[in-house]
Amino acid sequence: MKNYFTARRFGVNVQILLHDLWGIDGYDSVADIPTPGDNGDWTDCNSFLSAIFSIFIENNIIGDVYFDITNEIDNTQYYTRGLDRYLEVWGFTYHRVANEFPQGKSAGPSFGNLPDRDAQDWCSAWTSFTASNQTNASITYDGPFMLNKYGNLDQQVPPGSAWNIAQIERANALGDTYAVVGSDRVRVLAGVRLNTGTWGIVLSGLSAVGLPSSGDLPIRTLRFETGGLYTEVDAPTDLGYYTYYYTDGG
Repeated sequence: MKNYFTARRFGVNVQILLHDLWGIDGYDSVADIPTPGDNGDWTDCNSFLSAIFSIFIENNIIGDVYFDITNEIDNTQYYTRGLDRYLEVWGFTYHRVANEFPQGKSAGPSFGNLPDRDAQDWCSAWTSFTASNQTNASITYDGPFMLNKYGNLDQQVPPGSAWNIAQIERANALGDTYAVVGSDRVRVLAGVRLNTGTWGIVLSGLSAVGLPSSGDLPIRTLRFETGGLYTEVDAPTDLGYYTYYYTDGG
C-alpha cells in the first residue's frame, strides 16, 4: 500500500502483477498447481479477483493502476496450460478489471519471449483475440508502453542495463544514452547493450549549458567493469580526459 501512495505522490503510475499474486512462479511442477479456468471452472479465479480488488478499493487504490493480467505466461517454467487457456484468462480478467476499475487499465501481453515466426506466435494470437473479444480499443496503438522487465541473464551487466534504462527513459527512441544536466557538467550514461568496439555520441545545442558555438570540450570517461551477472560492480574505472574540438554548437 505504501508503495502505491508513494508512487502516486510523485506522479508515477503503478502496475499490479495479478499473475504473480496468484503464485505460480518458481514451482518445479506447475502442471500440478491449480490455475484459473482448470476444468472450465472459474470459481477460484473469481474469488481471487474479488479478494484482491476489495483490498484495493477499501484502501482507495483505484486511480492510475495498471493490472498486468499475466506475466511471462509463454515461458513453460511458469505455466503449462498453453496459448488457448492464456487467452481465456486474459478475456475473463480484462472484463472484470474494466467493470470494477473504470480508471484502471489492463497491461499486456507481457510475454517473456520475442514473437517467434517459426513456431506458434503468441503475440499474433493475442492481438487477434483482443480485437475479437473487445479487450483492446485498437491494435494500431503507439502507447503508453510499460516496461517492467530486464534483460536476459547475459544482459544483466552495466552496459546492458544502461541500454535498457535508456529505452525506458526515452520512449519511442532508439537512442542508447541518457543525459542529465548538472550544475557543473553534463553527465551522459551510455550503454552499448552487449556490443564491443567504438561508437559515437552526438551532443547538440551546447549553448543551452553556457558553452560557445565552438571550442574545446574536455570529456571525462568512466567505465563500469563487470565479470558477469552475480559479480560485484565496484567504482568505475576512470579513463581520464579527452579534449574534443567542436563547431556549430556541438
